[in-house]
Amino acid sequence: MMANKRSITVLVVFMLLSLSALLPVQAIVPPSSGQQLWWRFTEGSGSTVADTSGNGYAGTFTNGPTWATGKVSGDYAAQFTGGTHEFVTTVLAPVGLSIVGNQVSVCAFLQTTHHPSDHEVIVEMGENEAGSYGLFFESDGAILWQTSAGGVHGATVGLWDGAWHIICGVYDGTLGSNQMTLWEDAVLDVNTGTATGSLGGNAHYFTAGGFHTSVAYQLGGSGGVANVAEVMVYNRALSAGEVHAIYDYGVQVVTTMTAVTTTTATSLSTTTVFSTSTSPTTTTVTSGSTSVSTSVSTSTRTSTVTSVSTTTSVRSTTTTSTATSPQPFTIQTNSSLISYSVSGNGLNITVSGPAGTVGHTKVALLKSFFNTSPIVYLDNGHANLIPPTTITNNSTHWTLDLYYHQSQHQISIVGNVFSIPEYPSEFITLLLGLTLIISLAVLKHKTVKSL
Repeated sequence: MMANKRSITVLVVFMLLSLSALLPVQAIVPPSSGQQLWWRFTEGSGSTVADTSGNGYAGTFTNGPTWATGKVSGDYAAQFTGGTHEFVTTVLAPVGLSIVGNQVSVCAFLQTTHHPSDHEVIVEMGENEAGSYGLFFESDGAILWQTSAGGVHGATVGLWDGAWHIICGVYDGTLGSNQMTLWEDAVLDVNTGTATGSLGGNAHYFTAGGFHTSVAYQLGGSGGVANVAEVMVYNRALSAGEVHAIYDYGVQVVTTMTAVTTTTATSLSTTTVFSTSTSPTTTTVTSGSTSVSTSVSTSTRTSTVTSVSTTTSVRSTTTTSTATSPQPFTIQTNSSLISYSVSGNGLNITVSGPAGTVGHTKVALLKSFFNTSPIVYLDNGHANLIPPTTITNNSTHWTLDLYYHQSQHQISIVGNVFSIPEYPSEFITLLLGLTLIISLAVLKHKTVKSL
């Protein structure tokens, strides 16, 4: 009996490992280390926004801000109308947001067509007193990143264009220069070495859209409208790569996949496949003497390209689904993926994105795909990748994090490609079959012996 259990366990584990190759790459998320607050605005209604960081610093909608569509799929934003002293606020003196050291990072997503008056509050801790820090919208449409240790005025103006802008301010007082850094849409706007010292802490409120006690500096000015989303605070200095990760989180391309469950009328089998339907439907298909009912439920996945084909065939008494094993690479990108192909010596990817923004394409390659270290060319060497581009590897994979200024590009990843089996799923099917036969043989042997 014990041998029977072990055989079945081996079979189940092997099947799970085989199926794990088909799982999608996880969605891009902001860094979690040192995160003190994250207002995602996932609720879409009510008067409270939860703190996704887990630290409990929820925000309360005060004096009438409303909900608006956010930048990230599934998340919302707080909308502020100037002139009414609207804001979202924590309780008084949230300990984790009272930064006492000499490092802090603040990020927020901003969308508006409003031309600001001076110093309008996007997010702020401490009402400009000792230990305060915040992001402000200036009269020229630039961003002011301000802490009690010093500040920096952005060089990029006119951010009232109606597009979402992903803004991060970083203060690192441990550096000898460039302690204040301002990023807009993953592009370094400006840095300066004028700030020094520790912040020392602050016992006021953390707010978005305006000060807690003063009606001055309301976001939206006098009658304007502005949206704020994805507010994050860190008690450390974010790296350039981490700022890019937050940008990638904000602009990642997502697609809706639908899990389709197909069951025969005689309940002989049930299989799950992936379809590209965009809305839930229920249909009935008749094949021979069997009626097949199909129900569709929707879920969101990261837009990931894998070389997987899926087909479903209906028989008179059963329903089956087969899928070939994935090619040994995956592609994630915040650009639009135009095409990809495998050539005799590498992988070619064509991407496109809006000028003035930073593109990020992440490629994971099985080491068996190449017999040498991969080399990357952008537009056949006529364009350059930019920091923080990296190529790393572990025991099984090459991971290429590629950054570039957006337009249409061809990314060529070259090396000597190992041959790829044309039908690798046949080997998996054979191995699963052999495992099942062995398990049944062991079970039969034990049964006969017990008799």
